[in-house]
Amino acid sequence: APSGSYRNQRRIQPRQQCSPPPHIKAPRVRVMALERRITATSTLDRLDALVEDGRLKRRFADDLGEALSLFTELRLKQQLAQEGETQEGESGHKRSDRVVVQELSSLERDLLREALHIVKDFKQRLSHRYHLEYA
Repeated sequence: APSGSYRNQRRIQPRQQCSPPPHIKAPRVRVMALERRITATSTLDRLDALVEDGRLKRRFADDLGEALSLFTELRLKQQLAQEGETQEGESGHKRSDRVVVQELSSLERDLLREALHIVKDFKQRLSHRYHLEYA
């Protein structure tokens, strides 16, 4: 079982509203894993395998895993709150994958800011490695 520190719960927060950055979603990590013939199926397991293969440094893989876990946690937390509001009789709420930053604590916002920096670094590495241009 992977032992990365990203398995521990942490919170981060984005700007006004944001979806999890696509640059850490499964397809980006999956491409790297497939390139190295890694057969792991979860993103966190793929990150661990990429470390073992020498493609990523442990600390960077842990940071990416923590960022992914944070985005997932924040999104789920807000979706559950929206679900609770809908059950209490409020209508017209559409479940969203976006995180509303104004609803985050200052600690969560700080963690989110840190996570976004990690994602930006990953995006730059992907761009360099695969000669990609992101808008």
